[in-house]
Amino acid sequence: MQHVGTSVAASCESQVPRIPPKKPFVHNLVHRPIRKSTYGFVIPEPQPRTFEELHTERVYLLACLQQENEKATQLLKRILPLEEILVLAQVSHERKEAKKTLGWLRYRIKETTLQEKAILARLGQLSYEIQSRERWTQVESERQQQSQYAKDGLSQGMQNLQLNTRWTEFQPRKYDSMPHATSVPQQYHRCEANTSQPSIQSYASEPPAHNNSSLDGLSEGENSEQRIMAKEDETVQRPPTSRRSSSMNRAEPPILVTDPLCVSIPGSKRHSL
Repeated sequence: MQHVGTSVAASCESQVPRIPPKKPFVHNLVHRPIRKSTYGFVIPEPQPRTFEELHTERVYLLACLQQENEKATQLLKRILPLEEILVLAQVSHERKEAKKTLGWLRYRIKETTLQEKAILARLGQLSYEIQSRERWTQVESERQQQSQYAKDGLSQGMQNLQLNTRWTEFQPRKYDSMPHATSVPQQYHRCEANTSQPSIQSYASEPPAHNNSSLDGLSEGENSEQRIMAKEDETVQRPPTSRRSSSMNRAEPPILVTDPLCVSIPGSKRHSL
């Protein structure tokens, strides 16, 4: 009987599966290297969008912003009467319902304001992206035009260039070591001729003879007043007979002739005091 009992117990133990001992948990990312993707494709980088797509998104966001604004306005219109009910209501049941509705409306207004902020932030990003893209396209077009103009000008210049040694462009030029003296213009000679002989008005130290003769020729019958007036004219015309320096007999100031029409300046004797 003991032998039969042991055989039954052994058969039962053999049928029960053995549970392996538990191992400590180890995170896979710490001890194991990151496995590379076994798939045969690579995720491409996002390409920049076109101007049409950017403007379309901008128009859509503006429409959404307008809708959120209208929604917030309608919610504010519903809040005002509920606040009046909350103040004037005497029944507790009405006040509870008004408070509950006010809480829900304020939560909706908060959501609309957050949505408006998100839309405005995205609109700012789109505006900056559009502006920077337009600036870069303008700079790139100007650079391409300048490079094209430079290439066209260089190619045309090389085509028009005549590579012939007989042309004058390829001949060495001779330069004189001393420049030739230029001829003096005739106008300058005329100016010298005019200035070399200035018209000088000199004053006589003695009265002219014709005045005496005119006085002597007067008849005795003339009036004495005429004789006195003639003598006064002689004294006015007569210059002072004091001594003067000989260096100032013909004093002529230096004249720089710049005008093409040379005009002679009359010189006069200066008397020293």
